[in-house]
Amino acid sequence: MLQQQQQQQQHAATSAARRVKCAQCGASALCTEHALCSCAFAPICESCLCGQQQQQQQQQQKGKQESVEAARVSRFVAGPLTTLARGIEALLRNTEGQKDLEKATDDIKKQFGEMFDEMLSAEWDKFNAEREMQVRAKHKIQVVEELVATEVDYLADLRLLVGWWQVELVKANLLTSEEICIIFGNIAEMVLLSGELLEELKRCKEAPSVKQLIGAAFLKRIPFFKLYTEYTAGRDDATEIIIDAKRNHKFVTLHDKLRAMPQTKGLGLDDYLIKPAQRIMKYPLLLRDLMKDTPADHPDSKNLMKACQEMEEVLAKINTETKRRQTARVVQTLQPNLIWRKEVQISVPFPLTRNQGYDLTAS
Repeated sequence: MLQQQQQQQQHAATSAARRVKCAQCGASALCTEHALCSCAFAPICESCLCGQQQQQQQQQQKGKQESVEAARVSRFVAGPLTTLARGIEALLRNTEGQKDLEKATDDIKKQFGEMFDEMLSAEWDKFNAEREMQVRAKHKIQVVEELVATEVDYLADLRLLVGWWQVELVKANLLTSEEICIIFGNIAEMVLLSGELLEELKRCKEAPSVKQLIGAAFLKRIPFFKLYTEYTAGRDDATEIIIDAKRNHKFVTLHDKLRAMPQTKGLGLDDYLIKPAQRIMKYPLLLRDLMKDTPADHPDSKNLMKACQEMEEVLAKINTETKRRQTARVVQTLQPNLIWRKEVQISVPFPLTRNQGYDLTAS
């Protein structure tokens, strides 16, 4: 008897459950009688139900953002309208009869027409100023991120120069120690400078906007950027050494082998040696962008302005020194082929002048 009752209960439970097809994805699933009560008209499987809930949450979030934006847009009208309504109410409160009402209407047009336009214009300017401030703040974040990301890449390239190219060329013993020093210059000191700057830039990036003192970070290191003046001024000598070295088959084979390595990204020695010159020219541009996007009352505003000026002066010194070295090289190259009518030795690296009464003729 007991066994028969259990079989009847099991049969009832089985009949109470049936398989239904999801109305969205078409998947077949076992649906109990209780579940059918909630999905009798459009059965939905559990995965589709979760997707629907997520989509509803996204729509609600989008609706909230649109409501906030609409409130901001309408705020510049709400203020003037409220002020205007109060003024009109005060005027109409003292009117009696049709003539007084007509007179009050004329007075309202005269008194509040220009006033409303002025208030509306003032609110609109305020609204635009706030919006522009938000746009600048967003752009400043992007510039800071670019500054940090490009400094990371630049530091990696410098380390590759001294830790890979220089080491391998020294091992190959195809160049003298003097030639190695001329080619790589003071890149080791640049690695230290870039590393310290990058650490401070990362701290600025993580700090709140009011504590991002990027201009101050550059100002502290302005004296050390003279390293770039020394480096770029010696590039012509380095280029000449590399050109001569490429006449050696062993050097070319080693160079191509190193360039094919994954860490060099397919770039040659010349491509890496020019990166410091490219980077020093990029700093003033990034600082100028930061200066434009920084409010005048920001603690770093004056620092950015001064840092931008200082970095541009560094570039000017680099250009001046580079031209002076180039002129000296030209003079040094021409000196053996020149005959002076008076016994005057050229003082290299000073430029030649034709104002001293000496006739210059080629041999």
